[in-house]
Amino acid sequence: SVAWVSARKELLSTLFFLAALLSYLHRGKKSEIRSTLRHDSGQAAHETNPKSEIQNTKGGFFGFRALPWACISLFAAALLSKVTAVILPLILLLIDWRNGKRITLRTILAKWTFFLLAFAFGIIALGGQRESVFPLSPFAFILLCFRSLALYLQKFFIPTDLSAFYPLHTALTLSNPAIFASIAVAMILAGIARRCRKHHRDITLGLSLFT
Repeated sequence: SVAWVSARKELLSTLFFLAALLSYLHRGKKSEIRSTLRHDSGQAAHETNPKSEIQNTKGGFFGFRALPWACISLFAAALLSKVTAVILPLILLLIDWRNGKRITLRTILAKWTFFLLAFAFGIIALGGQRESVFPLSPFAFILLCFRSLALYLQKFFIPTDLSAFYPLHTALTLSNPAIFASIAVAMILAGIARRCRKHHRDITLGLSLFT
């Protein structure tokens, strides 16, 4: 993307995408600090005045004042640059899981603005790329995703014959050895991520982000 001038959208999308992640992590760290200070210095006040807890949570997780507007704005900018940034809401959930939070319906609904933006831009992108995507059957599209994953992993460790565009020279069928090997690689990565999910969450998070 650095050498390919017409791919500036990818650089811009990555910039805003990473900035949104940093904004979310910074906001989460500040919330943890405030929560610790409130627990240490105001526990007695909460016990004597139960209404204070209600006031602190006024508006619930749908309250606009509680939304991370900086992160949402950066996410919107990333989507306007390139629609591949739609995966951010899932990554935010993975980060919450990595930090020890349980993924519940409340956790998901707390990010309703992110999912709404991702859904809207996803629909727009599908409409704009109908001719290039929809000729493939759903099964062939899934096989293409497996092949792309293996190709990216190959280019990461063996960066030879790099190109801005990789034409598809192989048949998208299970009888194709390249497709079968790609599926095997994906299954191995999934197995490693699952095995490490309890005691090595960073590895699981990293593999999930790569896929």
